[in-house]
Amino acid sequence: MDTTHPSARTAAYIAAIEDCFVAARGRGVQWAPEDCALAAGWSNEGVPIGLVCRVLAARVRAWRWRHGDDARMPMHLGWYAGAVIQAGRPLACAPGASQDGPSAGGDLVAAGAAPCLAELVDPLPGWIAAATHPAIAHAYRDACAALDRAQRPAHDRDTADPGTPEGGWPDPALVVKACRKRIRTLIVAGLTPAERAALDRAVEASVAPLAQRASKRVLAERQAEAQERWLSAELAVQFPSVDGWAPAGEEGA
Repeated sequence: MDTTHPSARTAAYIAAIEDCFVAARGRGVQWAPEDCALAAGWSNEGVPIGLVCRVLAARVRAWRWRHGDDARMPMHLGWYAGAVIQAGRPLACAPGASQDGPSAGGDLVAAGAAPCLAELVDPLPGWIAAATHPAIAHAYRDACAALDRAQRPAHDRDTADPGTPEGGWPDPALVVKACRKRIRTLIVAGLTPAERAALDRAVEASVAPLAQRASKRVLAERQAEAQERWLSAELAVQFPSVDGWAPAGEEGA
């Protein structure tokens, strides 16, 4: 495809991304030819413009949380490309999610519509600030870093050069699964002795009926599920899935 002379439809697509980018950053931008070529490729592949705008806005919000409002964020579209690629995968965006424009910040999570991977970062800064349990704050902070890192190029220094984005972006479903396990592991490790004793009693009671007949793998899975349910019920811990954040046992409800 000759991106130096794009069709009217592609030109409008590129202009819409530029408008979204300017609105999200709050300042102007000058596209490099490589940026236009990348945007034209998304247009040619049928990536919904609304999804691209949602990802750009979410990545800008995550950047500002990490670096502050005055930091100079990456100018080139290639830095955001991994998150767009991941968001375009079937598991990262449910059929009913909005494709008509950028989200308003965390509304998709709050309303129950499936967010893309980039938007899973949105509620975490607020939860970290509000957490009263040190282990929960630590786990959410770790989750925020892991989700953000999964959407950035390898060896990224937050200064992506223009050009074709790297390949091999991790599957969002695998990223979320690993993040969920890490949250559970970190919080359990940070419980007080009394909390850990209560957790162990609840887990033992939950898996006792399976102890003599389930395989070690199944038993370990049930123990992890019981731990998550206890953490959500007793400490209000939220866990991620490809459908967003929810207390354990209430995903998809």
